[in-house]
Amino acid sequence: DNRCSRPHIFPNIIAHVGVGEDTTAIENRQSFMGGETITFRCEDVRYQILDGPIHRQCIDGEWTERAPRCETSQLKVGVDNTLLKTVSPDGTFIVYPIVGSIYINCELRTGVRIRSSATITTNSTTQPSQRDYTAGRFKRLLLRDPTSGNDGTYTCEAGTLRTLNQDQISS
Repeated sequence: DNRCSRPHIFPNIIAHVGVGEDTTAIENRQSFMGGETITFRCEDVRYQILDGPIHRQCIDGEWTERAPRCETSQLKVGVDNTLLKTVSPDGTFIVYPIVGSIYINCELRTGVRIRSSATITTNSTTQPSQRDYTAGRFKRLLLRDPTSGNDGTYTCEAGTLRTLNQDQISS
């Protein structure tokens, strides 16, 4: 039998069957066919980091990889001047800009002022026209008139602290 039993899912994890846009909530399923893949993300991707694989696949009655966990980051990431459409199964924020510019924000969860050495970087095809800057407690990155070219992963780092926020920007 190629089927796999329900894998262990740690607290604060949301699991979907499938990959990409073609997924369904795992809900109470107890059995999975060989070849099926489960996609994992943290409940609150603003300040939780997935420790482990994003995907696990059922192969020959066994799950590949280990079960992922969510670790709480001391950094919190947010996006201003947008309407949050949804958070996709892989943890991507899908947002609509409501004004000409949006800000990617990074802050320490303790509320303490973030150091100017903190950085926000991105792998998006359209790089921001200006560098990130410190504003009060936040490190901010301004995206003027964002397009789908600004889609990508935005990473906030402050010393040894790091968090990821993947954003899809729809116009």
